[in-house]
Amino acid sequence: MVQLVVLALIMLTAAPAAAQDPARGSQWIPEAGTSARDHLATGARIVSTDALMWPDGRPALIVYLAKDSEVFRCIDWYNQDFTPNGFSCNRLKP
Repeated sequence: MVQLVVLALIMLTAAPAAAQDPARGSQWIPEAGTSARDHLATGARIVSTDALMWPDGRPALIVYLAKDSEVFRCIDWYNQDFTPNGFSCNRLKP
């Protein structure tokens, strides 16, 4: 049940930036230097994953995680040879 609530929350708040209320700003707070691995090591669980491919062949892996009442969105970027070359995580605003 909790997973369904968290997933619904993610789906409702992951709208494109263009559809967000400009007065509220982004619904995600950046967490500098934090990766999905860091969150998993502290007990977070994976709620959902997604992947996308840029036209030039560079893939990105998006992982949504939940821990207690917090939701995180972490993105790992790779080069065309699937070698990691960057990551970022954001926390959903309460």
